[in-house]
Amino acid sequence: MSHKSLPAGPPPALNRKLAAALAAACATPLALGGLALPASADHTAVPQAVALVGSLQSEIGCPGDWQPDCAASRLQPVEGSASLYRATFDIPAGTYGMKVALNNSWDENYGAGGAAGGGDLVLSAPGGPVTFTYDHASHTLTDNVPDALGAEAGAHWLSADTIAWQAPAAEGTTYRLYSAPDGGLAVADGQVTGGSYVPLEKTNQTLDAGLAAKYPHLSGFASLRLAEGDAARAKELLKGQLLVAAVGADGQVTAATGVQVPGVLDALYQDAAGRELGLGWKGNRPELSLWAPTARSVTVHTYASGSGGDPVSSRPMEPSRDGVWSMTGEKDWKGAYYLYEVEVFVPETGKVERNLVTDPLQRGPVRQLRAQPLRGPGGQGAGPRGLEEAAETDPHQARGPLPLRTPRPRFLHHG
Repeated sequence: MSHKSLPAGPPPALNRKLAAALAAACATPLALGGLALPASADHTAVPQAVALVGSLQSEIGCPGDWQPDCAASRLQPVEGSASLYRATFDIPAGTYGMKVALNNSWDENYGAGGAAGGGDLVLSAPGGPVTFTYDHASHTLTDNVPDALGAEAGAHWLSADTIAWQAPAAEGTTYRLYSAPDGGLAVADGQVTGGSYVPLEKTNQTLDAGLAAKYPHLSGFASLRLAEGDAARAKELLKGQLLVAAVGADGQVTAATGVQVPGVLDALYQDAAGRELGLGWKGNRPELSLWAPTARSVTVHTYASGSGGDPVSSRPMEPSRDGVWSMTGEKDWKGAYYLYEVEVFVPETGKVERNLVTDPLQRGPVRQLRAQPLRGPGGQGAGPRGLEEAAETDPHQARGPLPLRTPRPRFLHHG
């Protein structure tokens, strides 16, 4: 079998807004051994051009998506400001990946947290005008679409029984972890509706020594503990919408935030560290493996051409206890193309989505999201590669999977 093992050590952290859904859906096992610190901006020259790039560009006048040289998606300097660039575009309803690229190329681009070459930001457009603002002082891109409840995630679930949060400390405050398998949590009139909750016990004003050593930037956060029975349900809870809330002595919610989950995924799925992921071959039959611990289902679609269209076949993948989904294809898949369809809760949209994604561990740049090849043993693209290596070839690839609108399948070739 021609799988390759993943390189040792943690790959780069994924975009915070995608951590619960899509880092979980297609990231490398134990992909987030540490959580990302806020990015600080480097002092770079004032750009000659600032372009909004992403899967929305073809909707706003560009000939295609992910085109840093498209003038139709440029942001314009804001009068009276030395660092702000802004534009408003009419965006059809949908979910898009985006970032900014400067000076008509990928040489300087910024994504989540203002990080150079960082992960894609996610836009959940309701349909209609959306205003985008880029701040060159911080390299951050923002939009005026309100986030779904819980999309702003200030709490960090680090192990099965521990959540870290800068929690309100007023006397009489209690804490709760709310969950909703299909989304729908809301806060109205001081109450959280649309789901159920488990109590959290505030055991310390700071993290214990072990977690503080692993996550030093969170060491000053309060430690909120799940009861043993609730901690045993962690894998189940992680597949839906999550919200941590502080409740005052009068029963009213005083604060609420979404939950970042990379730490607990690390802790719960340690057995996945030694798994061989991506594409392998067993004789003349392709084998595919994808780490997607919070997915509800994963399906492999095969296509006759790289431009997509209707799939020739659709085959479900089977999950294992370590969060890896796998399947063995057919000999006659030679010359076909494929995509994954991942059913997963997406915090950014607040609901369960069925997202078509390309394989994050396949070789070859996919700037246009073209088909991924299933090539045979010894052929180029025979084994997985991590997101960090992919970033060196194409900054768009270093994003972790996204809820993509129209990705193009990749080629299945046995060579």
